[in-house]
Amino acid sequence: MTFKADRPVGRYYIVPNSLVVGYDKTIVFRDRHSNPVFTLPNGGKLLISDGHRAEPKVYTCRFIDQTHFKLAAKGEGSWPYHHDQFVERMESMRGCTYRPEKFDTRLEAYQRIFSDRTRLTEDGNPVAFRVMLAQEFEDFDRRCYVSYCRSEGVVAVSTPVVYPKRERHTEVIPAKEFLEMLRGERALSETLNKMPPFTDLNIEFMTAFIVDNNKDATVESAGAGEKGA
Repeated sequence: MTFKADRPVGRYYIVPNSLVVGYDKTIVFRDRHSNPVFTLPNGGKLLISDGHRAEPKVYTCRFIDQTHFKLAAKGEGSWPYHHDQFVERMESMRGCTYRPEKFDTRLEAYQRIFSDRTRLTEDGNPVAFRVMLAQEFEDFDRRCYVSYCRSEGVVAVSTPVVYPKRERHTEVIPAKEFLEMLRGERALSETLNKMPPFTDLNIEFMTAFIVDNNKDATVESAGAGEKGA
């Protein structure tokens, strides 16, 4: 349920939307390999536990620039950090964990793709999906990834296929059923069974992302002003 600073984050990471992150002062937290782990909006809250306190301490995060942010705790002042310096600091404190108080579930903060081009809007454009998680490969064709379409209420899980020809296999799952799979209330789909397992933090983030965005299901399409993959 918590990203541990003293061990690798796992097989998946988030894919921030480069057209938004930076312009709206989103803070991107990364692991030791520079893979993005989670984001916080400017002024968002970070929970840090040193392994000794019963309750984690709450810090307010303020954007400085693309590589620096400031942490502030009530009554204790504030401290600027470079992203790498923060990771090193957390790793040096054995048993230390950190995580967002509330996951950043803003739809526009994550990369937009068109996972299922057979699903079209009324004007004939493919509906947009937002990537929730992707594997840590630079080559997108090698990644397994999970994306969510708010207007359709579905999740697309995609795996690479290299034989007999290089292509992708994508399975589209109703969001409600996908959440039941994450909670262990329903058997995993065939595609999910072939993918590396999710961490607890992965599951918490995807659950929050789907639940929060399902409250206002409006249509995103190729005509919304961003480029899709």
